[in-house]
Amino acid sequence: MVTRDPMLWVSRLWSLLVLAAFAAKVRLWWTLSQTANAAAGWTPPVADPILAGLATQFVWPEGLPLWQFASAINAAAAWGVYFYAARLRLLAEHEVLPEAALTRRFNRIEAIRTAITVYVIGSTLYLLVTTAADLDVPVLDILIFPWSERPIRLFDG
Repeated sequence: MVTRDPMLWVSRLWSLLVLAAFAAKVRLWWTLSQTANAAAGWTPPVADPILAGLATQFVWPEGLPLWQFASAINAAAAWGVYFYAARLRLLAEHEVLPEAALTRRFNRIEAIRTAITVYVIGSTLYLLVTTAADLDVPVLDILIFPWSERPIRLFDG
């Protein structure tokens, strides 16, 4: 169950970054709620107004949206699964717990984590699309095949 797969290290590193970002978000939210800056709002530290708008949409400093909380839960669960797997591996090596039971437990845990991941990715894509829809985006035509007669229009400025 616990392997030396490099992707597991990437996953755990990404989970640490997500947890750190969530902690920074909670600190920002708490600071704004405790000071007079709450009425003035939050100004992202970005000079470009388009990037500032995107940052405000994704950070949403006035509250703690469920999709951000779910990201933090999923990141913590990645580390929890790692430590839980290490403990269960010891039990499996001493044949205290059969392999089928281990597989069932991890299938359930990963199904829950996958559902949370789909929700978070869906929420992020929704924010990205709705925020991009408000931007003045230039026309973008894609010619998929050289022999195509007409390009596909993705964004119609």
